[in-house]
Amino acid sequence: MRTVFSILLALVMGVLPLAAQTAGGRQAGTGGAAPGVLSGRVLDAEVGSPVAWANVVVLSTRDSSLIAGTITDTEGRFRLDNLRPGPARLEVRFMGYHTLTLDSLRLRPGSPARDLGELQLHQAVLEGEELTVRTDRAPVEYHIDRKVVAVDQQLAAAGGSAVEILETVPSVDVSIDGTVSLRGSTSFTVLVDGRPSVLDANDALEQMPASSLESIEIITNPSARYDPEGRAGMINLITRKQKQSGTGIRLNARIGQRGNGGGDVTVTRRGQHVDLELAVDGNRRNNPGVSEGWERTTLAGQTDLLSSRGDFSRERSALGLRTGLTWRATESDQIRLALRTGTRDGGRRSTEHLNLQPASGEDFRSNSVSNSTRDNRFFSTSLDGEHRFARKGHTIALGAQLSHRTGEEQSEELTRALDGRALSGSISREDGPQDNMEFTLDYTLPLGSGEWDQGGGSLLELGARSTFEDGTDQLSTSELDTLTQYYDMLPDASREITTTERVHAVYGLLSSRVGPLGVKGGLRVEQDDRTVAGLDSSVTRLQTDLFPSLHLSWELRPGNTLSLSGSRRIDRPRGWFLEPGLTRVNSYTVRTGNPDLSPEYINSFELGWQRVFAGGRSLSTETWYRTTSNLMEFMTVVQPDGSRLQSPINAGSERSLGLELGWSQDLNSWWNLNLMGSLSRIRLTGDPRLGTGDSDRSSWNTRMQNRIKLGPLTRIQLDGNYHSPQPTTQGESAGFATVSLSVRQQSADRRLSLTLQANDLLDQARHEMTTRRTDYSAFRRFQPESPSLQMILSWTLDPDRRDRDKPSRESMDFEDDGF
Repeated sequence: MRTVFSILLALVMGVLPLAAQTAGGRQAGTGGAAPGVLSGRVLDAEVGSPVAWANVVVLSTRDSSLIAGTITDTEGRFRLDNLRPGPARLEVRFMGYHTLTLDSLRLRPGSPARDLGELQLHQAVLEGEELTVRTDRAPVEYHIDRKVVAVDQQLAAAGGSAVEILETVPSVDVSIDGTVSLRGSTSFTVLVDGRPSVLDANDALEQMPASSLESIEIITNPSARYDPEGRAGMINLITRKQKQSGTGIRLNARIGQRGNGGGDVTVTRRGQHVDLELAVDGNRRNNPGVSEGWERTTLAGQTDLLSSRGDFSRERSALGLRTGLTWRATESDQIRLALRTGTRDGGRRSTEHLNLQPASGEDFRSNSVSNSTRDNRFFSTSLDGEHRFARKGHTIALGAQLSHRTGEEQSEELTRALDGRALSGSISREDGPQDNMEFTLDYTLPLGSGEWDQGGGSLLELGARSTFEDGTDQLSTSELDTLTQYYDMLPDASREITTTERVHAVYGLLSSRVGPLGVKGGLRVEQDDRTVAGLDSSVTRLQTDLFPSLHLSWELRPGNTLSLSGSRRIDRPRGWFLEPGLTRVNSYTVRTGNPDLSPEYINSFELGWQRVFAGGRSLSTETWYRTTSNLMEFMTVVQPDGSRLQSPINAGSERSLGLELGWSQDLNSWWNLNLMGSLSRIRLTGDPRLGTGDSDRSSWNTRMQNRIKLGPLTRIQLDGNYHSPQPTTQGESAGFATVSLSVRQQSADRRLSLTLQANDLLDQARHEMTTRRTDYSAFRRFQPESPSLQMILSWTLDPDRRDRDKPSRESMDFEDDGF
């Protein structure tokens, strides 16, 4: 690890002089004159808030060819470097606003960096007979350190949750049961507006309505500023923020097959100094299907085969309430108070017909019914404050978050002979609350005499974070007495587990820019103090870890950018993974923790290239390499009595090499095509002592998204996905393909819209898992009922707008200033 980052550091030290020489070479070519530089900040003309992700382009006035292009950051700022001499114009575009045009720009050699100041975009509205031209935002925008998914461009996610949005974006896979994985890993962190979610990652994504989101950020290599927990990185959910003053209302209702349905309503009010928000949502999802499988166990040279076939249903329901208040006390001070509470319930019921074929004796047939339920309640509140100093980029922010959740899980299993006799049965319960407190401090300070975001200085970021987590799990297991037909509690399988964890972290980041080269390096130091206590055992871990990060970006030419990044991450085991007590899973299987289990350590590196072409075409590529040590997996061991013991182990190590490609093109004025693909090779090195072998396999996924406009009010989206087989240390999961179709029709005033969806049109979605070991092998297949049809009705009331003249073009002449 130290060697790798030493190489990266050496690369930086070598590239910096090269950047300076490159800049000097360009100057020499122009008689000692530096290339042109333009910068500025884009704001909403009505409320003065920054407009993030706006497109800023410089075009030649001779032939309208692209000279340079970029997008604004989250503060609305932009910078354009290395502008070639000649007459030009600047255009700023963003969905929902009139295009701002600055004419008569004359770019001259040797002209200094020019700050255009605050550029104001006027909101585009439909008034009387006025014609408003609207353009669609790209469904996925590629940035140096993240991918940004535009939620309103994903018709397939209308009326759904964040999970449905992620089904159509790169780097993310969603299984048929809704489990989300990021670059092949289910270990990632979910943030909501930069704040960690009170729920587990997958639950947080399923709980968040798609209609409440503005965008989703996928960050696979976060900097040292962020929590390093999670093998694959983080997903940040950006909620909608009202830009206009007044009152706004959003209403969505969804109805589908098999009892699926839901809805949400959001009311927002933006005033001169205070913003208010209130949102309520609820939904119910039901996914029935069929299953089949087999298990083959070998003990003392004798092999038994257990086969099964049946049906299942997976139900989920959720209710949520969100509210927030933002107070802009002054132009430099802002305070936000937010609250979120809700319930999340789910269950899975299955009926299986079993056939046991022992090595000796006759076959034995039986029926098994299993039912699992899960009820969760959660509450979270946060208070954040920010102060902006006089100098741009100089800020300090404080934050506190308090969260509480309770969970009740119960699993029941009953097996009967064909004549109705009860053969076995068990009931397992797990209840317990969890409390979490988090405190954060973030400080940014520009260094140097110039503006840090204009190449004239650097930016120093410092921060601290402390989390305090306390949880209790009460576990109990009862087994059926076949003689009395009563359930008896098992004393050795009923216990209480308490988990106490304290994590304290500090970080530092330094960002700078030298010509076309941007550098951001940082280090995070974390101390983790965790205690897991059971009935007769206790495990304490106290460790300090270093998490460095480095991000480089090189603008080869306007619209042509190269990036390189590296970071170190960690995936800590859950509390009960360490507790050595036994938990009954079903009649055949028990589960135990492993107090010797070590956390996974991940080293991640990425090389990215982005190219923007004329005619609405763009190409993005990412090559990534990731190493994981102490790989955690569950292992099943056959016991002398024929039962199965499951336990988490450090199965070995993993090395992954992957390539991701994204291509977007406007085939014509009404048809946009997006192609996304990924190819990865995974090398798993097992531990022969544990029975885990080596594996070297490749996998690939593809996505195709067609967005078609039939007039100004009708949209069609056709998506095709293929998921290739995925390897594990003990087997593999099979591949599958899906095709989905969505159609949206809007009313003339665009307030009302109707969306029809058909998911998995070809009935190809399924989940197949194969496990292979010397003494145990298994196969399971789950296939849900398809296709799935649903209808979504949406209504939006925009805030009242004052009548005003909104020019779409403005001019500015810089000839006297050297541009």
